[in-house]
Amino acid sequence: MLLKKIAVIGGDARFAVCAELFAKKGCECAVFGLEKAENLLMATKSATIYDAVSGCDAIILPIPVSKDNDQAFSPLSDFKISLTDILENIKGDPIIFIGQSKESVQNSQLSEFDIITYTASKTFALLGSVPTAECAISTATYHSRKCCCNSRYLIVGCGNVGKRLGLLSKNMGADVFISARKKEDLAWIEAHGMIPLKTYDLSSEKVEFDVIFNTVPHMVLGEQVLKNLKGYPLIIELASKPYGAGFKQKREYKKVRSAKKKDN
Repeated sequence: MLLKKIAVIGGDARFAVCAELFAKKGCECAVFGLEKAENLLMATKSATIYDAVSGCDAIILPIPVSKDNDQAFSPLSDFKISLTDILENIKGDPIIFIGQSKESVQNSQLSEFDIITYTASKTFALLGSVPTAECAISTATYHSRKCCCNSRYLIVGCGNVGKRLGLLSKNMGADVFISARKKEDLAWIEAHGMIPLKTYDLSSEKVEFDVIFNTVPHMVLGEQVLKNLKGYPLIIELASKPYGAGFKQKREYKKVRSAKKKDN
């Protein structure tokens, strides 16, 4: 199918880049909800949602589509962009690309359109793991005040992000531990010169880590694991909802450990 016009609605800086790439390929690309983006040169900035979606063959919605199932995620806009307004302004039958499953966006009007979840693509996941891993290491270095080299990293999960992060960290000189459940993942970790740990044994692990990266969208770093952690590791959450690092438990546990540290 030849896409003559594409509308990009909302999103962060990644979606401004997306719009520019389409425009550079010669496709008419209209954007709305990205007025604060700094790198929009060739894409058309639309004054209204209707202008953006009018006559379009495809609409690209952000990651996540919405945080409250009402307003589209649009951190680079001062406008409140409701999903209902977007859908009600669509004429024709464009393909709608979304960054989360249709079931997770509780808007019945979406069912009227042809929906494609672009984050379900294996290619998207593999290529997306590269900037995620690089940014994770940059964040760890900044907040831990320690170089990656000679730091001790624990990566929870051995998916695309876990593997890319592990290889990159190891090549930068970190001592890398990766937890996994599957035998083949544990074998992969060992074969690539890193230290495999069984995820369900983390609560009994006595190794002290500088940074822990969670990539698993399930509760892995629960109360028991957090209580048994040695030292004061920085914990970086990389998983999507429902996450896996027990945010509330971490906050409460941090308060307890901080109090103990002051007492000592």
